[in-house]
Amino acid sequence: MRHLLPALLLCLAALGSGMAQAQPVPPQVTSEVQAILQAGAAEQARDRAAYGTLRNGEVLAAKERQLGNRMSRELSGVVAREAVIDQRRGQAAAAYIAGVAPSFGPAAYAAAAQYQAAAQPALPGNWYAPASGPAYASPQIRPTAYVAGPAAGRPGQWYENPYAARYGFEPVNYGAPAAALQPQQQPLFTAATGAGMSASTAPDVWDPLEPMNRAFFAFNEVVDTFLLRPIAWLYSFTPGVVKGGVRSAFANLKSPAVLMNHTLQGSFGDAATTVGRFAVNSTIGVLGFWDAANALFDWKGKPADFGQTLHTYGVGEGPFLMLPLLGPVNSRDAVGGVVDGLADPLVYILNDNANLALTAGKVLSRREELLVPLDELRAGSVDYYASLRSSSQQQRRGFLRGDTPASAEQRKANDDLFNEMK
Repeated sequence: MRHLLPALLLCLAALGSGMAQAQPVPPQVTSEVQAILQAGAAEQARDRAAYGTLRNGEVLAAKERQLGNRMSRELSGVVAREAVIDQRRGQAAAAYIAGVAPSFGPAAYAAAAQYQAAAQPALPGNWYAPASGPAYASPQIRPTAYVAGPAAGRPGQWYENPYAARYGFEPVNYGAPAAALQPQQQPLFTAATGAGMSASTAPDVWDPLEPMNRAFFAFNEVVDTFLLRPIAWLYSFTPGVVKGGVRSAFANLKSPAVLMNHTLQGSFGDAATTVGRFAVNSTIGVLGFWDAANALFDWKGKPADFGQTLHTYGVGEGPFLMLPLLGPVNSRDAVGGVVDGLADPLVYILNDNANLALTAGKVLSRREELLVPLDELRAGSVDYYASLRSSSQQQRRGFLRGDTPASAEQRKANDDLFNEMK
């Protein structure tokens, strides 16, 4: 019993010391943090309502990453401001943020530590740290300038004086250092409002040749901006029945390559359907401009290509490529496209000019079909190259898995949703 009493006294002393050192979170900090989280949750809800029903989630993922990074900067800025005033207040603000939004905790603690290190008096030369004392003392007893140099991980000659700034003498940047604001690689936040956010779950795309690919992407963007897109936009005013007939005719011309790939994949039923569709559509369907096989006999076509054939044999997709004029593709599909082109009998029947005109028609039809999806992807992307890379490979992987494309009714519902949001 006599040994227990000193132990209890030591525990009480330690508890009292911890309580004495604890720094309460100012009410303005809690209200400011909650306002940031609630505004972020509301913006996330609007983005999910606008983009969540689309097949391609890349636009939504880019929006959420952009929102999360902006919220990280704002919350870290709150911590940095409190840490400059008082180190304990900065730590308390960081702890509060970590409690209500755990995903932002690491960035908040990093901001508090960065400014805590910058406030140490051991700064070289004529650099000054804020003097100790009450947080709201008169600026006359404070240093006239405060700079955190390279020792604090920030460029030299960056002056901050929160005390003078409070009285309107000079502007102050409370943004946290760049090292404390790394992009979030996890679900972004779970606020007291109950909202949550998650990053894209799409598999990564192997892009070891990214510098070269970005150069080709820039070239393609110039060609698309000044040539392909304007022509495709004019072509978009063509009646829908004409555009549908053109797409059907081009699909019919792919039948020999589709037949070869269904046979190589062992899909003999699909191969037989392809032969029947080609015979009916090339005659009754007027060279394929009318899909008579589907309309009269309910023979639905199933696309196939040599890249898909290689996939069925276990060949990996390989590195990502951005080909000049041809766009995004992986190495396996690039090889498959060459084989499919060689399997087209028209390459050997028609002359070079006719083949060139036929290829131009295919490109124009395809570009018109992608007018709206690519415009929406560009508008919602932080990095359009990365978004296009991810989007193209997501769609390709979905095709190889046998995912069903969105129906016309679903696409119309998406269009109506976007019109309501305007």
